[in-house]
Order: sequence, then structure tokens, then C-alpha cells
Amino acid sequence: SEIIFQQFGGNAIVDFQAVEVGGNNVIDLLSKRGEVFVREDQNQKVHIQGCCVKTCSNQEQLNKYLEKAANNRKTKSTKVNDTSSRTHAFYRILFPGCDGHLSLVDLAGSERNIDSKNHNADRRTEGSQINSTLAVLKHCIHKSNINNNPNSNQHVPFRESKLTMLLKNALLGKNAKIQTKTILIATISPCSCDVEHSV
Repeated sequence: SEIIFQQFGGNAIVDFQAVEVGGNNVIDLLSKRGEVFVREDQNQKVHIQGCCVKTCSNQEQLNKYLEKAANNRKTKSTKVNDTSSRTHAFYRILFPGCDGHLSLVDLAGSERNIDSKNHNADRRTEGSQINSTLAVLKHCIHKSNINNNPNSNQHVPFRESKLTMLLKNALLGKNAKIQTKTILIATISPCSCDVEHSV
């Protein structure tokens, strides 16, 4: 947040949205955890309909809402992690007066059957939803890379998941209608037993 306000000067104003994605349910993290909806307009621009928007004029305000969103995100204790994220987090910082925005995404880690065999029904359902949305994301990334070849025009199934709809422009690369830059930071277990599941 410090870099954002340094970059745009002391008079910068930004709007902030924060949601979590669990399966095909999208929940607002800045209101009373109400359900919101992901919609695409005729220009293929993706909107989060019904989502609370917080206007921030300084770094402290933005940090406050970032912390609130993180605290409202769904976490539960599992065999592998005491505070396991049970959803994917999607934060969007919009810059009024221009068409640009910054998206910050924290993906929940995939879960192996062996790690979830002692989970209750709710944890197993959450794990299945996490794995399912990550599988769709992987498929979309693969198809998008193929489509960056000018001789290819394969359908990319963004609509199979709310997560991939939100990430559509970032995944399209050179084929996006708006200019995008994407940076990926991966947290990967160093344990040899996790190699097959991580790579």
C-alpha cells in the first residue's frame, strides 16, 4: 500500500474491494459476508456486482481494510495447517479516473486425499472445492498459453469457475482487450513427500 500512494502522490484516492471464492460462491469480505455476483458486460469486462467498495485516501486506510478482509477470510484448523485457508482471496484496488486496477490474489493450497481423510464433511467439501477451482485454473492457464500462439484459437473455459472469471484478463496475456501484467509468487513445500503434489 505504501508503494501505491508513493507512486500516485499525496492526493491519490483508490477504491478497494475484497472477496473470497469458495467453489462458485463469492463472498464480500468487507461487509457482513454477504454473497456477491461475478458478471461480464458486453465488452467482456468483469465486474463484482453487489460488492462493498471502500474509498481510501491514504496508506493507513487501505491497510485497515486489507487487514479487515484478511481477518474475515474463512480459515479452519486441519491436519496440515492450524489456520488453513478454506477459500481463495481476491482483492481489487481500483484507480478512479482511469481504467486500470491492481488485483491481489491469494490461492488456497490444493489438498491431498491422504491429508483430508480424517476431516469432517465440511472440511472435505471445502477441500474438494479448492481442488476443483485450482484444476479449472490450471486448465485455463494451459489453454491461454496455447492461444498465445497466433495459429491457435482454442476455447478457454473461464466460465467454469468464478475464480477464473475474476482472473480472465490476467490469464489472457497478449489476447486480453486491456493491457495486463501478471506476477506469480509460489509458496511450495520443501518436503520430498510433497514434490509430486507441488510441481
